[in-house]
Amino acid sequence: MASRMEKNHGKKRELEEKTLFKDPEILTPEDRQLLDEMYQAHLKEQEQREREQYKINRLNDMNRFLNWGIVIVSILLCIVLYVAFTK
Repeated sequence: MASRMEKNHGKKRELEEKTLFKDPEILTPEDRQLLDEMYQAHLKEQEQREREQYKINRLNDMNRFLNWGIVIVSILLCIVLYVAFTK
């Protein structure tokens, strides 16, 4: 995995060096394909991050709901115990 990332980073750097001195319309088909692959990889990574963030948000919502439930049950228990022991 790391070697693949290093390889892609090397290709990206090489492509950046080529595009710095060239008009983007003069890119070779290999360069265009590499750019497209890099863009597709970026989209996949972004989609994965969005999915992970959605899961985290759902867990946070459930945690908040459970916390409020515990608070409400605790208050009700205190009221019941107070009423039971004061009579």
